[in-house]
Amino acid sequence: MKKFFILLVLIGSIAVQGYTQPTAFVTIENPRISGSQFYFDVYFERTNDDAGWYNFFAPGIAALGNSSWWFGLNTGALSNPALVYENPTYLQGRYTNLININLGKIALTTTLSAAPPHLPLNTMFHAYTIRCDITSATLQSLVVWDQLNTGLVTFNPGAISVTESYLTSGCDIVLNHKCWDGSVDTDWSNVNNWSPSGIPVFTDDVIYPNNPTNELSVFNTIATHKLGVVNNLRINHFGEMHILANMGLTVNGITSLYGDTNLVLDATTAPISDSIYSSAFIPIGGINYSAYSIEDGHIEVHRTLDFASTASGYYMHQVAAPVSGVLLDDWDMAVLNTYAFEWRTASQTWYNIYAPSRSTPPGYGFVISLGGQAPSTRDLVFTDNLVLTDQVINFDAIAFGENALIGNPYVAPIDWDLMLVGQSNISTTCYVWNPLGDSYVTYVAGTGGHLSAKRIQPGQSFFIDATGPVSSFSIDLADRVAYVEPYMKEGGYPYLLNLSTDGGNGSSEEIYIRFKEGEGVTPAYDQVHDGMHKVSEHVNFVTELYTVTSDGVDLAVDARPMLVGDDVSVPLHFKPIE
Repeated sequence: MKKFFILLVLIGSIAVQGYTQPTAFVTIENPRISGSQFYFDVYFERTNDDAGWYNFFAPGIAALGNSSWWFGLNTGALSNPALVYENPTYLQGRYTNLININLGKIALTTTLSAAPPHLPLNTMFHAYTIRCDITSATLQSLVVWDQLNTGLVTFNPGAISVTESYLTSGCDIVLNHKCWDGSVDTDWSNVNNWSPSGIPVFTDDVIYPNNPTNELSVFNTIATHKLGVVNNLRINHFGEMHILANMGLTVNGITSLYGDTNLVLDATTAPISDSIYSSAFIPIGGINYSAYSIEDGHIEVHRTLDFASTASGYYMHQVAAPVSGVLLDDWDMAVLNTYAFEWRTASQTWYNIYAPSRSTPPGYGFVISLGGQAPSTRDLVFTDNLVLTDQVINFDAIAFGENALIGNPYVAPIDWDLMLVGQSNISTTCYVWNPLGDSYVTYVAGTGGHLSAKRIQPGQSFFIDATGPVSSFSIDLADRVAYVEPYMKEGGYPYLLNLSTDGGNGSSEEIYIRFKEGEGVTPAYDQVHDGMHKVSEHVNFVTELYTVTSDGVDLAVDARPMLVGDDVSVPLHFKPIE
């Protein structure tokens, strides 16, 4: 694997008639360590055919003559630079080369003799190999190109303009990085897919190159949650790294995107189900989209909307933008012939929204619905602008028993139990629309319920209930979770009984009964422990299933006092489709 450092050098024009500015690329290639010595090679490539590269009338600046190249390497870690291989020595030594450390930088100076002919720069040729001694025994095992390089400072001060372009595409050769080479297969958890060998841990910096043998596609056996945690992440030039559905990755440090790179956060076409279906990405230390100074890298966030046929004639998704700066038109409504609706908290009713330029900001939940059309699937792509701050979602005030529709603003699931901490006048119940069953799934903090209403996915909106006057809801970065779990199994919440129905027209509904200890757990409705049944938006076309409390409240999650040996009757309501 090679690593490149490209410098676009613009050589200043001079007052000579007919002279135009010549340009060249200078490529620093193949940085390497051998014992206590650090090496790199220098190449030159001209980018035009200007006569200035072979100018008899301007011998002072023709081609490479009388030029100083200053490399901003960390000279505190290096000393005694030397030219191992010198070129050009064009036409019996018409160039002389000198290398030293000057003003804390490694300076390479080429001087052209006064007499012509001057160097006609070839298309590409090897000019120099430079060697430096590594002065620290610790750095001999840890030194990396990134640590040494701070960029080219200048070239021929006062006469030359330099634009730095740091290009690295392959794997580094150092020990404190883990570079994905995919030499065996596509599995993150295969130790032999990494150079050096070993699965990255939270202290490792990870490099993803542009040309691995196999692209990463599975996390496979990383714990049971299909996640990785690393220190820093770097995607090299032209690389494209995918975090696939059901995968999670946390980056504790900086995520650096070099030029023309993509980090792709995938989704799947599957509707909400017993398994989490989106990817999870948590960049704790932030994102540097401009790690390459000329061209930015990008992050693609995919959200797949699957519209199927339903008896109600309407198939809807309750959605939220996973990045900032998204307009209603970005949801491809014109292409899909879909409709959009928002939940007006003041009137507690749905309201049609249609302006393409309307903003759908982070945390704003709304509905996209397909009615009377053929089934279709659409992969929506949102680019960059990931939300990396705590969010406060404001809405018109609601009172006890009323609700608001809000959305997940991040590209990772958010945990309902974590979100509840610090909220005021918010019920412990969360509702998420299940488009496959034409019904809501419910989760109650501390009691249990459907996993998909506990961990709300990227691009998903959800309903919250008020227990008193409230006009905002806070979602913090700390509420993100990068792991996924299977459908809630016995042992997660003891004594949790799950009942479900598969009704006509493909509809379905689930309820949960939990026998638990705790103050306030009674056969009547307890707003802390119970979750009310939320009626389907297509109630006439679906089955309904819920329990009924002793005071006549319909529940989807019903907490009952702990069983003590006596038989207990729990009223159960079932309504078939009309």
